[in-house]
Amino acid sequence: MAATEAQSSAEPMNVDEGDEVTPAPLLSLSLLQTVKTAQAQHGLRHSDYTRYRQYCTRKLHRLYKAVKMTHGRGKYIPRKLDANTVTEVGHLLIPLVGAERCWSQAMEMRAQLEKEPLSYKRQHMIRRLAKAAQLAGQLSDLASKCCVDGTALETEAYALFMAGNLLFEKQQWEAALAKLARAKSVYQELARLGSPEQQALLHKQLDDLAAPISFCKYKLKMSNDDDAGGLSVPDSPSAKVIQSKLESLAAQQGTQQGASAKGVSTIAWRGTTSVVAAERVRITLANALDLSKQVDEAKAANKPLDQVLELYDALIAAFNEAKGYVRHSISGGRANEASSGVDELKALDVTVTGLQLERTIERGQAQVADTRDRYDASAQSEPTVQKAVKKRKVKAEKGGPAKAEDVVRLYDSMMSAVKELSENAARLGGAAGEILLEECTAKARPACSPLEFIAHRATFQALRCFYAARSYLVAGKPLEAQGLFQRTAQRVQQAEAAWDDLERPSTEDLAELEALKAQTQAWRCAAHAECVAQQMLTQQEAQEGIDQLGLDVKPAAAARYLVDNLDRWESFAGGEGRPTRLCRVPPQPASVAVRPFMLDSALNYIQAPSLEHRTAKEEAKSTFSRIFTWGAKK
Repeated sequence: MAATEAQSSAEPMNVDEGDEVTPAPLLSLSLLQTVKTAQAQHGLRHSDYTRYRQYCTRKLHRLYKAVKMTHGRGKYIPRKLDANTVTEVGHLLIPLVGAERCWSQAMEMRAQLEKEPLSYKRQHMIRRLAKAAQLAGQLSDLASKCCVDGTALETEAYALFMAGNLLFEKQQWEAALAKLARAKSVYQELARLGSPEQQALLHKQLDDLAAPISFCKYKLKMSNDDDAGGLSVPDSPSAKVIQSKLESLAAQQGTQQGASAKGVSTIAWRGTTSVVAAERVRITLANALDLSKQVDEAKAANKPLDQVLELYDALIAAFNEAKGYVRHSISGGRANEASSGVDELKALDVTVTGLQLERTIERGQAQVADTRDRYDASAQSEPTVQKAVKKRKVKAEKGGPAKAEDVVRLYDSMMSAVKELSENAARLGGAAGEILLEECTAKARPACSPLEFIAHRATFQALRCFYAARSYLVAGKPLEAQGLFQRTAQRVQQAEAAWDDLERPSTEDLAELEALKAQTQAWRCAAHAECVAQQMLTQQEAQEGIDQLGLDVKPAAAARYLVDNLDRWESFAGGEGRPTRLCRVPPQPASVAVRPFMLDSALNYIQAPSLEHRTAKEEAKSTFSRIFTWGAKK
């Protein structure tokens, strides 16, 4: 019965001559994405080939049942899979999963051969690889007739890769190099024409091909710079077919990209390019890049600082939004299907964070420059140093005079941003990360030498110390301010020495250091004068207190408070120049009567009289009398 059903299903269907046969739609299969996802989820992330082989076996049984290609219930009758029977993607997955099962079993045997190099196991491994190459070739033939050009090219590269692995294990280096080189060329073209998601997978596959190709070249005594394309016979019919399919795929991709291009597909930072896969991240980053251009244009046009800062805030908010989307994708497990997806998202997170921190530092530099100008203008408007020190603390309005604390606070925020940027550089890694770490050690100025970084860092520290000292001086702490001014002078000397080590020092920075040095000396003298004035005032107050001491000096009338004088018709609310007198704070202590206590210190020296004459004495009895008088009443 099963044989009859199989034969009837294999017979072609009779079609009338007048009927028009509509061609079946071409199928599409993302082969590399499917394979890498299955490998990452079923053991190959930890090199567990046994688990992956068992998964492929179970998957193959499910596919046979899903597409109704069972091979009979009793006797095994194979069902032939050809272009006429392929109607859905499940038919293409059958040879793909079969090839993956054979390949994983071969890799499992290779791991066993490293421990026990037995010849029969090696022959079994080669037979499994041959079966995998055969199934991959069958998949390539089916895809060339039933699938779109992209899927056909991907399956062709996969078949070349499996054939190259077989020849590599057989130690046929020249033939293996030819197959692997052709697979590499196809993958490179697909990476050039594919979407950002496909490009990441294809580049990872190219990295996997690099090692066997280099080993084949080593065995053939070829250098890595030698081109192996001549071994692939580019004039062969298969190469021409591949080239035609690549051309048609390029035309299709160009049409699709021109019709539905949204956002940005890649973003670069510090020489590294990251792929942007999610649509909302693309749109957000496109908005951020537009805002970045607007910021640069506003700075070039010398627009007011308020407008520039608003653009900076919108730009940083856009980067924060994109960073939130990326981190949500990482923590939410959306990229757990393949290990490469997690790595791509982490690289994108580093890129977006770096761009955001750099723009944050630029915003801080612009704001520091404006705040310093306003503070210097307000300090120069004071007629004397004493007035500048003892001036009242006025709330600084927007665009009005600034305080030294504002400058120090801005410098602190910039330092925290630079610290975060250095941590992000450690995540970036590589040469770009080392360069960025050096920049963060300095003042985060790009395109500078390491010695110039040290000079900028010393200048930055000297400026921050100077404004911190001025804030202490305004707060009425001249002693601390004097110490900080001395520390500023040391920082200025270190910065000048760092600039002297350079061949071409910055004249602007040296001029700024000279002005800072003169200001530090002047303000240090002012702080010293304030210290002397405070000391003299303290001595004067102490002398006045001593002079008021004496027997004939009448004490000053104590101030009366409301809680103690409720019966007096007097105003205790205060007024102009008079304080409010409701209660004394802190309250005045009052004497409180304490219960008397007696300390008897003579009791230890008193000898009590003896009372032995008042106690009854017992008569002494012998042992014999006590025995015979036992139980007698007394």
